Amino acid sequence: PRVERSRDKIRITQLNEAALRAGVESGMTATQGQARCPQLCTVTRSVVAEQAAQEILLQWAGSISPRIESTGDGLCTIDLTGSRFGREPEPLGERCLEAFARMNLTVQLGVAANPELALLAAKFPSHTRSSRREEAGYFGTVPADPAATRDFLAPLPIDALTSSPELVAVLRVWGLRTLGDLAALTKEAAIERR
Repeated sequence: PRVERSRDKIRITQLNEAALRAGVESGMTATQGQARCPQLCTVTRSVVAEQAAQEILLQWAGSISPRIESTGDGLCTIDLTGSRFGREPEPLGERCLEAFARMNLTVQLGVAANPELALLAAKFPSHTRSSRREEAGYFGTVPADPAATRDFLAPLPIDALTSSPELVAVLRVWGLRTLGDLAALTKEAAIERR
């Protein structure tokens, strides 16, 4: 896991699958994580290394398309309109994984009809129709088709939509646990819950 030091405690911000299986959760202190997983190894973040990785990401994205946007720390959006990768994303995923593996960087790539959906495909590739996982990372694709989008979103947890704990709490009080539950909510049902 990656950790971030705050004034009071070191908090876990990113986990691998082994840590997740051991019950470690993002947001825990390093001490809490080690209580659940004694062999837990933590890595403190390096802002300089993260900035270098972001620059590498943007340089790589620029080699794919001139229409790119740095959308956040460690995030980049590539507009594939008119690109062969827009119609056939698997070669893009393979190219991406190979490029970042050569630089010893891990990458998560999502390809979908819009940036928000692509971000979810990158976060939850195992729920997409086609995905690939390697040591260098993984990618997932969601076809530009309403049924495929609905199928992809249906099982995702409600907190995948937002990082606001307050909003997630309200949606859970409303009985919504997945994005599929939220999509099925009618306007009338939403008004009743207010």
